Amino acid sequence: MIKQLQYNGDSAYLYLTKPLLKLLRANPNEAYFLFTVNNNILNIKKIDNKDDYKDALIKKAQKNGTGYCIYIPKP
Repeated sequence: MIKQLQYNGDSAYLYLTKPLLKLLRANPNEAYFLFTVNNNILNIKKIDNKDDYKDALIKKAQKNGTGYCIYIPKP
């Protein structure tokens, strides 16, 4: 699925709806998401153990409206 980042101030975010989280089999209160870039494409993957990825950008989803957002700092 292709989604676009949306910008808010000096950060970007990705809005995830509840049906999309169900497809990912992700509990937004417990799941962590790994960010990688491959051929100028930002890939987001649900991971179970964040300790396996010490040098990577890992974020948790935060409640936003009826869905969840993953906030990404610009740097």
